[in-house]
Amino acid sequence: MNRSRLLMCAAAILAAACQDRQSPPAAPSYEIHDAAHDLVNSHFYWLPPMTRQPTFTGTFDGKLSPTVEISELGGVTGCSNHVVATFTTTTGPGSETVRVDLVNQLYVVNWRTKAFNLNTACTYRIRFLVAGLQLGLADVDVVDNGAQLQRVDTDEFVPLLDDGTLPIKARVELGAVTFALTGDATACRPGRDCGEAVVTPVAGQDVTVLTTAQTAGLFIPAGALAEQVVVLIESRTDRPCIPLSRMGLPQFDDCYRYEVTPTTSIERLSVRQAASGEVNTSYVFGDGKDETLADNVTVGMCVELGTLTPAQAARLDVFRFEPVEGTVNALRDASAAFLPCESALGTTGSVGVSRALRRGWHLVVNQLHALFGARAAYASTSVIHVGLGGSTCCTSYFTWGLPAVLSPNSASQFYQSPGGTVVPSIVVRDSGGTPITGAIVTFSVATENGTIIGTNPVTTGADGIAQVSWQLPSAAGTYSLTAVVPGAAESPLTFTATALFLTATLTDPTGDASTGPDFVSASVTKGFGELRLIARFAPGTFNSATTLVDWDLDTDRNTATGFAGITSGHSDADKIGAEYFVEVHGSDFGSTVRIRHWNGTSLVDVPNSLVPFYPVNAVDVIIPLSLLGDDDGSLNFKATVVTELSPTSTTGIFDFISDLGADAGELAFPLARYACSLEPTFHSINGDVSTFIRFVNQTAGPVTVYWLNYEGQRVFYNTLAAGESYVQQTFITHPWIATDASGACLGLWLPTATLDPALIAG
Repeated sequence: MNRSRLLMCAAAILAAACQDRQSPPAAPSYEIHDAAHDLVNSHFYWLPPMTRQPTFTGTFDGKLSPTVEISELGGVTGCSNHVVATFTTTTGPGSETVRVDLVNQLYVVNWRTKAFNLNTACTYRIRFLVAGLQLGLADVDVVDNGAQLQRVDTDEFVPLLDDGTLPIKARVELGAVTFALTGDATACRPGRDCGEAVVTPVAGQDVTVLTTAQTAGLFIPAGALAEQVVVLIESRTDRPCIPLSRMGLPQFDDCYRYEVTPTTSIERLSVRQAASGEVNTSYVFGDGKDETLADNVTVGMCVELGTLTPAQAARLDVFRFEPVEGTVNALRDASAAFLPCESALGTTGSVGVSRALRRGWHLVVNQLHALFGARAAYASTSVIHVGLGGSTCCTSYFTWGLPAVLSPNSASQFYQSPGGTVVPSIVVRDSGGTPITGAIVTFSVATENGTIIGTNPVTTGADGIAQVSWQLPSAAGTYSLTAVVPGAAESPLTFTATALFLTATLTDPTGDASTGPDFVSASVTKGFGELRLIARFAPGTFNSATTLVDWDLDTDRNTATGFAGITSGHSDADKIGAEYFVEVHGSDFGSTVRIRHWNGTSLVDVPNSLVPFYPVNAVDVIIPLSLLGDDDGSLNFKATVVTELSPTSTTGIFDFISDLGADAGELAFPLARYACSLEPTFHSINGDVSTFIRFVNQTAGPVTVYWLNYEGQRVFYNTLAAGESYVQQTFITHPWIATDASGACLGLWLPTATLDPALIAG
């Protein structure tokens, strides 16, 4: 095979289309192919006396069963293309065989030419083959005497004196066979822990392939392999094993690639070029399904446990990453007893660490401390090393770590005003519940679903939590946000937020105001950072010139704070504690709005230039929430009405809304709903802050309300028919859950210090 043909074939292999790699051309071009001469295979070297002594840096592979084939080349009168001699590790002419010299790290066979009647007019080609794959070749120029021997061009020929003996010596390094088969120049790079083997299926025989350092391996059970393959295992130290866009969990910078390639039918190979330039052939064993354990293989790695607890160690998983699809799979646990991990990594802290560092496989460096918490401390006693195995249908890139679960850390359904902000929060834990530091969480919203404010993606802290501020659109509606941690179970999580204009209305019967203004209704609406107050009156009872409406606003919705009650005599002190009073004066008194704030001891005026409006039989005023201490708009309210007689005097109160002794109006968002998946983490704790919660059944069927007690167990409290509601006394540290008729969870709620509704929806 001439130089141009060989190079063309190597390039074609990368495209998975090389054919006829062993067919000699009609007219040979005489030369030598090895790493020292043309880098056609950078892992194979001819050795003296065939060539000058080369320099090499790779790892010798002494486990192969090579064949040395010698052929006469045609194209010259008297010469024809035919095989002269074939030497294997078990057979050969004159009982000569290919032998491995482990001390000098070479393969050797003696070619005693006297027995072959060579023609000095012909050129003879020596090919070094493994599994039928050519690793190197050398053309031999046979001469009759020493004078001719000195004139041989040693850049193209190996000189050989007729009837002499040529010791054919070659050095094969790990990666040579993979390169010959695939053209993968990245196989077994210097400084990498690497393993390579030609595996031929034999009935009833298992096969184990280990790396040189015996820190990683592949176990192929009998029956899993149907054809001869080349197995390559190589450590990767120069990048995270799995791109962060595909696995958002903390990971160390090292891992292994497992490349398995059939030695026949190269057209079948699905050759994948990773971003790093590596060739990754994802080979499929059996039916290609991880769940079919019978025909799976086992990927094994030696892992250094450091300060991991036994419980954490028991949860470790092997992860497989497919570069093209971008998928990450946690493998089912399998025994890795075929790995001699203790002897490979050492049994003492100092030996284990030093050897691991030399291989770039000290698992505590780089980002691993983020995955497992504090950086592991090694004493002079022992470091535990274990073999971690995973059952897999396919080969690709593999790493290991603690599997993660993504869970909501806040409510998953929010209620807020249009344009308002909510704060969705997640937590990333390992499968044992321990928070994972350094996980990368990406929050996203679709078009017209609002804006994420602040840094995004977010990296989890020591508590495993990440959160963002989500500003909702200015229009009413229901919107969604997703949180994604690639590689974590339950990812993505979806949060919803309903943007609504809060409105609360109190009504009052007519005819109860004697001769003065008679309330019909009082409404409070929140939207766009403003509060709108509208009082409506019975026809004929309202005078826009002299009617004065006084609103009592309990902005913290706590009767224990603010000015107690609705009158100077503290009537209804158990119903309202007002932080603000809003007086709306008629046109005879300037059509002004006076806002007063209760500071705990006295009422203080809040300067403003507001002007009320006077629809028919009504008074309407819009107040920026900034004048009410930037309140969120949730409040309780009552109102009174009088007739203003002068700038300093009024009549007595003509009407109350709501009536004395009745509950105040409530302007409040529904309680945020927590995901049912959090039920195992919810339970009551002792608390002395009593409160109420209103359960509202918005489903089409019955629902059941339970309290989650101090052990997190459900305790039945009530059943509501469709459309029904009821108020439940509780404590702010007591969670509640509702289910449908089948027992399926409909949501979890945490009470607040105020009476807020829990909307139970399907």
